[in-house]
Amino acid sequence: VTGPITVTLFASSSAHDTDFTGKLVDVHPDGYARNLTDGIIRARYRNPNQP
Repeated sequence: VTGPITVTLFASSSAHDTDFTGKLVDVHPDGYARNLTDGIIRARYRNPNQP
C-alpha cells in the first residue's frame, strides 16, 4: 500500500449513540492477511453543537 488512504462514510441512524469501526487489511495471494491499521469513531461526539 502506498500513498494516503482515506475513507468517506455517509451514515444515518436514529440511535442516540453510534460507533463506527474500520480496518485496513493486506491480504496476500496465498490467503495470509495482515492487519495494517484499524480505528473507531464515536459518532455521538462528532458535532457537539447538535443535541
